[in-house]
Amino acid sequence: MARLREPAKRVFAVEYNRSQHEDKGLEENAPNYVISPLGENINRIYFIGVMMSKTNNGTDESPMYRAEVRDPTGTFYLYAGQYQPQALTALSQLDPPTLIGVVGK
Repeated sequence: MARLREPAKRVFAVEYNRSQHEDKGLEENAPNYVISPLGENINRIYFIGVMMSKTNNGTDESPMYRAEVRDPTGTFYLYAGQYQPQALTALSQLDPPTLIGVVGK
């Protein structure tokens, strides 16, 4: 039986960055969760912030972007490379500072 994709949870940077617990399933292909300080099980997140910086840690032929996104409570760090082609394309076209919304794992 196929699993339905879980909805993304709206999270602030301070809440996500203070999360210290993980729930890793024992089954094969079981979803992994981060448990927030407020008790929320998070598999996918959604956040909005200002992309303050973007660097290419890869090469021109095989880029690997790292971006710093800030919301009013703190900072998220994004990574996108060859295995996230849509995110890689989007990040390559954006110049900081710019307001962005992100859904990710």
